[in-house]
Amino acid sequence: MNSMVYPLTESTALNVNFAHGLAAIPGYRRLALVCTTNDAGTGMTAGQECDAQAVWDGDENVIAFNSVADNSKIYLSKTPCLSNAMSMTLNGVMKLPTSMNNFSLRVYYHA
Repeated sequence: MNSMVYPLTESTALNVNFAHGLAAIPGYRRLALVCTTNDAGTGMTAGQECDAQAVWDGDENVIAFNSVADNSKIYLSKTPCLSNAMSMTLNGVMKLPTSMNNFSLRVYYHA
């Protein structure tokens, strides 16, 4: 299963949750960053995805996205890092997104 996409905004935190509809806590969750507008800094085009675990908050040098789940919901968050502080590793190369406004977050999950 997958969630709707949650648009990202430069320098703004993201804290959302949604009902997953499963009978128990999802046994698998994977966060994906979805390019919604071509991004020159990363070379990604609209529709491409990358694993959100490859995206770092450069201010804190930590993974930028987090998810937790309980019996009824999945909770997603993004750190509110400074503009141009996010970086991502694509095919082993560090890239700086032109703007996080060019991306959304999606979660894939199942029991």
